[in-house]
Amino acid sequence: MAVIKLKSEKRLKQVDTGSENANTYESGDIVYSTALDTIKKSDGTNWQDVGIVPVVKFKLTASGTDHYVFNGPGFANDNDPVVYLVRGQKYQFENLLGAHPFRISNSDGGSAYTDGITNNDVQNGILEWEVMHDVPNTMYYNCTAHAAMKGTFKILDAGGGSATNLSISNQSATTLRIESSTGNNADVPLADTSNAGLMSKAQFDKLAAIETAADVTDASNVASAGAIMASLVDAKGDILAASGDNTVARLAVGSNGKFLKADSTTSSGLVWGDGPAGSIPMFATKTLSGNTAVHTELNAGSGGTLVVSDASQNAGGTNAADGFMVNTASLTQTGSKARYEIISSLGSKGFRFKADTTAIDSFGGGQAQIAAGTGNSDGLSVSDSQKLVLLYTGSAWKYMVQSI
Repeated sequence: MAVIKLKSEKRLKQVDTGSENANTYESGDIVYSTALDTIKKSDGTNWQDVGIVPVVKFKLTASGTDHYVFNGPGFANDNDPVVYLVRGQKYQFENLLGAHPFRISNSDGGSAYTDGITNNDVQNGILEWEVMHDVPNTMYYNCTAHAAMKGTFKILDAGGGSATNLSISNQSATTLRIESSTGNNADVPLADTSNAGLMSKAQFDKLAAIETAADVTDASNVASAGAIMASLVDAKGDILAASGDNTVARLAVGSNGKFLKADSTTSSGLVWGDGPAGSIPMFATKTLSGNTAVHTELNAGSGGTLVVSDASQNAGGTNAADGFMVNTASLTQTGSKARYEIISSLGSKGFRFKADTTAIDSFGGGQAQIAAGTGNSDGLSVSDSQKLVLLYTGSAWKYMVQSI
């Protein structure tokens, strides 16, 4: 018996779009392109691509009132599974159970989520979800009639199965957990006496409460700073994992010319002291009054920065009446190199640099020797946009003026 095949009236016309012109069709006509094995649309002149959005469909059944059962891509009778979805994709959930309304929420057991979702709380039909790009990384589904029937969605960025979203999921007293959407979680230890892990908020708050160098400047407020610092000082007198019994906490220089040091044997946890030889940097301000010798201040350290303040100077520092003078023969020389940088405290004021008693040669750049002589009216003009570098080479003191 012969089988007669009938053509459907709704069948798409097969067209070789490589040779047949689109202008022979009405605008909006859709055909199947035999040349390209795809769907094309005529705009009355040219063939246009037809955008086809794939839809992934899941079918829902139930196991009593305890579980939703998922079937579809990646699932075969799975109870309340974690479902991974991709932003920008469209999904359908077919629920024909009637007695188990299916709801999607952005919180566990929360209200129905509406952005991109059609027919939420579906009981007998299809819920369609176009996953928007701003959807949270974790979403939830549940039966609004039975609390045990529920699960989660993990939302991934487009780009393939390797796409991963990270979030902070929980924190214990000693551990911070970084949770991956692919299940590869990492537990990071917090810093304590036995490890150098992450700093906790409590530790950060202690550190943030330490008074600044501008506040801790003399013995009157050492105790208040020490009360805060005491918890950060170990038995050696070190601060914050520094090493060595004589480690200097370079927090401030007091008006007494000393440095603030950690000392856990005192009630305050801090003392004023000189620190180990050759280790103290300098950062101090000197106000000029006439021609002022400053080698005493420089001898307080083994290098660092001196800020010169002189209200009578101009930006070029050409006032010969006031000057910063150094007798290099009086500077402490330990046999090792030392370096000071001297700058002006104001953008509108410079200063004069003069040699007191001993001449000072430059260490490069073709700059001239500064002649010796107390009250030298010549000296060297250092502008507000320059710094003077005073360097001990191991055998002699030399200078250089450089742009800032």
